[in-house]
Amino acid sequence: MSYSLSEDVVSMIKQLIQQISGLNNESEIFKHIEKNVTAHLKSADTLYFTNQKELDRIIESLCRKFEFHGFSTQARELKHVYDKLTPTDLSKHDRTNRLNVIKFLLGVSESPTNNVYKYPQRFEKGDEEEIIDWPKYLREGIPQWSPPPDDDSSDDWSDILNESVSLSEEKDVIDCSNVNVHDLQTICEQYEGEDCFQRRHNVKVNLLRSVQSQWFNRDRVCFKPNSQDKDANVALKWDDYIQHFTRGLIPIQSSNIISEYKIMREVIWQLYEPHSSYCFAFHGNLLLPKLNVTISSVRMKAFESFLYEFVPYINWLQILKEFHESLARKTNDQIVFPPDTYRSYDFAIQTIIQPIFEILQATEDNIKAQETTVTLLTLAHELRPLFQMVKILKDIHSSVILDFKDNSPLHCATTLLSRLHKGLLYSSSKLEQDLFLTLYLHSLYKYFTIINSWLCRDILEDNTGEFVIADENPKDSHVLFYQTLVKSQSQSIVSTNKSKIQQGEQDWQMEFAIKNLDDNAKSDSLLNLICTQVLQIGKNIHLLRLLGKLHLVPEFTGMYKESFYEAYIEKILKNISVYFDAKNDNDEGLEVCDTDILPLSPTFVFPATCPDECKYLTEMDRLENLVDTSDGFLVQAFQSFFIKNPSVKKEEPEKSLFEKITKLTKTLFPVQQIIEHVFVELLKERFSTSGLMVKNVLINDYNLEKQFSFLKNVFLFNDDLIFPLYRHIFVQLDSGGVWGNHTWLTSLLQDIIMDAYPNFYKECTIEVKDSWKLCRDALKACKMINIQYRINWPVNIIIRDEHMNMYKNLFQFILKIKWALYTLNHLYFSELEPKGKPAKQQHKSLRVLISKLKILRFGLVNIMSNIQHYILGHIFNKFSNKFNKALEEAYDLESLMKAHNDFIQSLHKTCYEFQEYNNTSYGFYLLLYLVRKLKAMWRNIQDIKDEELEKCERSYLMCHKSIDPIINPTGYYAYMIED
Repeated sequence: MSYSLSEDVVSMIKQLIQQISGLNNESEIFKHIEKNVTAHLKSADTLYFTNQKELDRIIESLCRKFEFHGFSTQARELKHVYDKLTPTDLSKHDRTNRLNVIKFLLGVSESPTNNVYKYPQRFEKGDEEEIIDWPKYLREGIPQWSPPPDDDSSDDWSDILNESVSLSEEKDVIDCSNVNVHDLQTICEQYEGEDCFQRRHNVKVNLLRSVQSQWFNRDRVCFKPNSQDKDANVALKWDDYIQHFTRGLIPIQSSNIISEYKIMREVIWQLYEPHSSYCFAFHGNLLLPKLNVTISSVRMKAFESFLYEFVPYINWLQILKEFHESLARKTNDQIVFPPDTYRSYDFAIQTIIQPIFEILQATEDNIKAQETTVTLLTLAHELRPLFQMVKILKDIHSSVILDFKDNSPLHCATTLLSRLHKGLLYSSSKLEQDLFLTLYLHSLYKYFTIINSWLCRDILEDNTGEFVIADENPKDSHVLFYQTLVKSQSQSIVSTNKSKIQQGEQDWQMEFAIKNLDDNAKSDSLLNLICTQVLQIGKNIHLLRLLGKLHLVPEFTGMYKESFYEAYIEKILKNISVYFDAKNDNDEGLEVCDTDILPLSPTFVFPATCPDECKYLTEMDRLENLVDTSDGFLVQAFQSFFIKNPSVKKEEPEKSLFEKITKLTKTLFPVQQIIEHVFVELLKERFSTSGLMVKNVLINDYNLEKQFSFLKNVFLFNDDLIFPLYRHIFVQLDSGGVWGNHTWLTSLLQDIIMDAYPNFYKECTIEVKDSWKLCRDALKACKMINIQYRINWPVNIIIRDEHMNMYKNLFQFILKIKWALYTLNHLYFSELEPKGKPAKQQHKSLRVLISKLKILRFGLVNIMSNIQHYILGHIFNKFSNKFNKALEEAYDLESLMKAHNDFIQSLHKTCYEFQEYNNTSYGFYLLLYLVRKLKAMWRNIQDIKDEELEKCERSYLMCHKSIDPIINPTGYYAYMIED
């Protein structure tokens, strides 16, 4: 292969020849030498270009090799020296030179790990002699001399006298302390007159001999076996046969034959760190076996196909290793932070594959010892069952992991958890399910840590943004709380948060918001439990903290020593052991047998002397009865002869979670049910009381039940408590007096409710629209009246602003019914038939008209009474009973909010639908119009027209026919009025 040389390389060649030979550039000999050198360089087998990334990878691989062989100290020293030689502040020229030197040293290195074994004394780091700075030592204690001030001195020269400027900072200063002139002269004399090409050849030969025990970089390697058996020399005989058959007419490359021992060592090293070697080479990003390498007992093609047995193992481990390294990798342009759930998942992978590397290390030690026969076949047989698990692990990894650089942490974390959870259901073998379960439980660590912090301290710490619930609360509230836990200061925190919520009118429900999740995350059962039950408990804890009652929560008081995650794992293992009727290692550790109790103090050897065969042991044979044990010095001096020290029982290393699960499980089992059941059970066990505490605090400290009763009495006319108020309004409207003075109405209302609700009446006022003075229509007046009631925090969390608007709408609706009944009941017959005028003296047509008015009044009184009974009796009692039952069964803040919300929503919806039913034809609004029309006709009977009265009668019949099935659902009847 021929390479073209750049102009810089050609120029450097000329300078090198001139410096070595001293010849003129234009001489024939100089040109001949230059031509010869350039020809050798162009036809060279390899060219090397410095690349720091490649050297970083080689040094890192070499450090791992040292650590793998047990030389961690040498590995750290190698890394330290390499970092010291290649600092970041070097110039490009100096960096290139140093990298070339490092590459040269790596090339001439010969079996570094073996040399550490053979010559350990060479690698012992001796104590460095302390270098004493004698000038500094001699100047110690002597005041620094400074020249006397000079009037002609200038500030421009002041920097010269500054001793802080060191000579080492000058760029042009050269340190020549290590240069030995005699050595340079000796070197020059040694090479004087010697041919430069001969020297180059000698250097090349010496270099090739010293690299990897002389064979690693050869083009042709052949290690012949000691045996002459034909089965041990298959590759050699096959090459001889091919050469004999072709007679040299076809250029066929012979096989490179190396020992099986070297192949096995190389395979194990590739499992740790894939790299280009004598047996394997990278083709792009794929590591494949080389084509011309074999062992003496196997043909080249057969051996190549056999090496493919190990290639998948190497690639699987490399995929998992690259994921592990990507979590800690940082780029200069942008630092990408992976989700912590990925780190927990990676920890699970490392714990699963760590035993495999321990087995590989034991296998390599066995190979190096050569005490037993180990071949590539036995190695492949040992690795095959191990890497069956690695294959399943790699397939799981490929199916659950997303690139965190292209996806949000939330999407990565939820996808990982949902896919692992789903994989538990579709596992096809026990091993696969055990792997899924181990990875899933480890991956839950971050989520459960967040839950533990949130539900124990009311701090939702999600720095990476991977949790499904976002904390939108004011950030200073947590700081205020944790400044102190004193009760008095807790009360100040409550008042502070109360004022903030009241002033801002914040939507309390949205302070903990569920993030946008994809379909897979929404369908995951455990994530749904977090979004529902954990969210409810979190709101309870948050409210208790704002109320200063968080110290009542058992988790906050430190009742449980284990974290939420530790307790969850323990319960999972316990449930699995119960399912399979197996022993749990955690339970065994709690039971201590008498035989396991070891003596804590030394015991005397019994007997002290060797008795005769026929002699029984007596008390005088006891050592403590023969030796003065009170002398502590004697006992200490001769304790090895007559004192037996207690044996210390060795503690076995704790098994990993995967090992515990593998030991407990026997076959496939419904693990999903256990996962969800244990999660719900643990939430109830630790945090169920928080909801009841919220309910008790709101009822006992903030009179929640009295608030509900107050709203029913004032806005829903329960028990007709505000009868004096609306009667006064109707009387004033009927008499044409002043009815809309809100000050007087507010005073009247407060006087009415003061005795029943002394704590609430001050917050209740009446507002009337400004145009009330121009209004004499009672129906319009009902729309102008509103009761304003301010609900303080924290009750306004349950009784919200939208609920108060519903209460106001219901108040106006019921007020219209009350007005209709009041108006109808105050249409007296004496107004139609004055006393002293018998009916016989009236005209017949007038008597018929009065009769029709009476019948219409009776009909309207009947239907309006039925409507009042239906709304305030049937509907109100129905929903009120449900509300009372739900309020009694409520166990947390969410259930309290749901109970009240269902009550007011259902009542408002039913009344609104009834009010709007046939609102443009024969419905409730037409009945109110008929009441107003009847009142006008009743007061002005002389202006009544027959057609108008008949129209009112027909309208009433149509309204009755339309509304009666609603207000009388058990039966339908109609009043027929004969002409």
